[in-house]
Amino acid sequence: MILQYCSIPRTKREIVEHFEYSDIKYFSKGFLKPLLESGRLQMTFPDKPSRPNQKYVAAEA
Repeated sequence: MILQYCSIPRTKREIVEHFEYSDIKYFSKGFLKPLLESGRLQMTFPDKPSRPNQKYVAAEA
């Protein structure tokens, strides 16, 4: 469902709020990080992972 929602670039906050998670750190560690490591989700600014304007988008199949 996260990958479908991220068919267009979304910020971490947008994703967390859409799926109604209350803990951003838990969400990042449990969901976002594994999707990034598997290559199924990509950062819009991969060279600067902590950039304030960082967005996440589903990788093209």
